[in-house]
Amino acid sequence: MELIFFKDLNKMVAKESPLRIYNAKKGIGSFVTFDVNHLSLIPFDRYFMHIWIYLCDWKVFKNKEEILNSDEQSERIFFEVMRGLNGKQLLSVNKMESEMLQINISDNYKIILFNKQYESEDDWVMIYLNNGKVICYSEAQGLYIVNGSEV
Repeated sequence: MELIFFKDLNKMVAKESPLRIYNAKKGIGSFVTFDVNHLSLIPFDRYFMHIWIYLCDWKVFKNKEEILNSDEQSERIFFEVMRGLNGKQLLSVNKMESEMLQINISDNYKIILFNKQYESEDDWVMIYLNNGKVICYSEAQGLYIVNGSEV
């Protein structure tokens, strides 16, 4: 395990930009997954990164209005919001005040991750990179990177 900084993650995103979201969908329970890739790699037979929003609470905003959260029960609403994320550009991932993460997406979308029910050691998000590395975040460990075989 190696600790990394959000600025390093965002440098990687900026270097590879534009990175587009596709295959955004609901996982089991409140988990959300989506792939991120270069627009030039269509059709998407592989990803540059796969993002798994995992053991945390979260909210999706568009134009500062909450449009979905991790407690949502409606499959239709979930589907519509996930469909709306497809094709949008991943802009950055930032740590906010009071232990929250913000994933910034084009067209005024953002996903806020926070914790109101999980253990501090639980990984909120796992970002699988195409080089076999995985970037994770938990309250206890912060942002860190491991080999994929370690998760």
